[in-house]
Amino acid sequence: MLPKLSLVVKLSSLFTLITILALVSMGYSLLVTQITEGDAAAINVSGSLRMQSHRMASRLQQPQLRSQLPALAIEFENSLYSKTLADVVPDNSKHSTYRQYHLVLDTWIRLKPMILGQQPKQFLNEVDEFVNHIDVLVREFQHNSEIKIQRLRQVQAIVISLTIIISVLLIYVLRQNIVMPLKQLTVAAEQLRLGNFSTQVGYHSKDELGLLSETFDNMAQDLSELYGDLETKVMDKTKEIQRTNRTLELLYNASRTFSRHPDQVLVLVPSILQQLADATRVRKIRFFSQDDLKDDIPSVRYYLSALERAGVNAKGPVDVMDNDQSLFPVRFKEHLLGLVACSNPIHFEDWQIQVINTMTDIIANAILLADHAANEARVALASERAIIARELHDSIAQNLSYLKIQLTRLRLRLREPYDAQDVEALLQEFSDALNSSYKQLRELITTFRLKTEAQELHQALQTTIEEFNQYSSTDFQLYYDLKNQLAPNEEVHVLHIIRECMSNVIKHAKASHCRVLLQNQQDQVEVTIADDGVGLGQDARKPGHYGLNILQERAQRLRGDISFATPTQGTTVILTFTPQTTPAAAG
Repeated sequence: MLPKLSLVVKLSSLFTLITILALVSMGYSLLVTQITEGDAAAINVSGSLRMQSHRMASRLQQPQLRSQLPALAIEFENSLYSKTLADVVPDNSKHSTYRQYHLVLDTWIRLKPMILGQQPKQFLNEVDEFVNHIDVLVREFQHNSEIKIQRLRQVQAIVISLTIIISVLLIYVLRQNIVMPLKQLTVAAEQLRLGNFSTQVGYHSKDELGLLSETFDNMAQDLSELYGDLETKVMDKTKEIQRTNRTLELLYNASRTFSRHPDQVLVLVPSILQQLADATRVRKIRFFSQDDLKDDIPSVRYYLSALERAGVNAKGPVDVMDNDQSLFPVRFKEHLLGLVACSNPIHFEDWQIQVINTMTDIIANAILLADHAANEARVALASERAIIARELHDSIAQNLSYLKIQLTRLRLRLREPYDAQDVEALLQEFSDALNSSYKQLRELITTFRLKTEAQELHQALQTTIEEFNQYSSTDFQLYYDLKNQLAPNEEVHVLHIIRECMSNVIKHAKASHCRVLLQNQQDQVEVTIADDGVGLGQDARKPGHYGLNILQERAQRLRGDISFATPTQGTTVILTFTPQTTPAAAG
């Protein structure tokens, strides 16, 4: 029960008042935050309307991009009529924000036919004034948000003033009823520390500190009785702590050693167990691996029979009959991975059993991790070989098959009277196919050196652009704005698709300029190759031309789509796919 003049009641009352004030302040802050959260979203959405307006103006100035205007107009209307803006616009028609919002709506209704009708001059003459209206609307949203924040400041100023007054009163109560009595208790405690157990506090009261003073005097008497054997207990505890620290350090070093050398676990186990024997004062410890347990050795058979009698879930120690050996199985679930045999005629203490069992668990985990790492390496090697085999099949193998057919045709021509020009044409086709195979082989060698970092793909594409610019009259330009980290097989397919399209531009398009663009579209990757050449003809699917089938096959392996379009001039190839990795955060 609390004393009549309880300090707890006094202090809890003052702290309750402070807590109530703090809750009021935080509650009002949360309320304002919730209200202004919609304002921030409205400011962002209304601010984006300016960028969308300029984007539509930019598309109007570029005839080749005017096909995007309907989609941009829909995107603009989705933002303008969004619930985010509608929720923060007041219902009062006399409010300035209401009037400005509807001014923007009316202006948009007037400008929309100009955009859809592709009337650039009329829209460009009025777009600046339209953006100014949007700017005024953004400022209206900002002004409304600032008014709410100003009210929050006023409420917080009042709460802070009341909190300061109550805090001053609290400090006074603490000084008179706690600080001064505690000072007397501190002096008495210092005397007690120096060994003067007859010291008295000298404070008497009906509150908690009065009870504490009385308890302190009783404690001094009890300490006087316990002081005689205290040093002995401390020494025993110190030895136990030191032993625990040594065993923990041993277990930590063992785990770190196994993790650093996962391929040498079985080689390292004997030295680790020797350290364990020294730390646990066990006379001798031996380790038997799975291969050792399979050997037909009488002692091993004896150990295994003892483990079978103990059960598959038994932990060590398992005593061996007529022997001073104790067994500690190295298990993962029900799988026996090894065996630790300890020679110790003395009964094990609990701490020794715990340390040895923990070490067997560490050894089991190390063996499993080593096996897992080896399996991962084999899987990775098999996957890499599969990728290389697929790429060789799709490129070199197909060309070699074509060469075999051409060689058969050449032999048939040589067996009969032949025309030298026909044979020369076959030889030229044979030479071209051979050169193409050699070129594809070099490309594969370069491609399979790619790493998984996006910058490595960027560098490979830049090198490709420079290479094509050197031996062709077409001006190739790379625009790389990709924020994804692609998987290795994705990098291979993307690079091959781009190189194939660029080769087609040189061979067939007769283009002066070609633009290669890589960018993110939400959660997808979009690759665009656009040229200003002669366009995609009707015979594009014939052998020796664009090779659309190969491009489509690679797009399917990316689980994506590839499209071919012929605008007013040139050809545009667009590849879209969802990468295996997520887009990296923009810095």
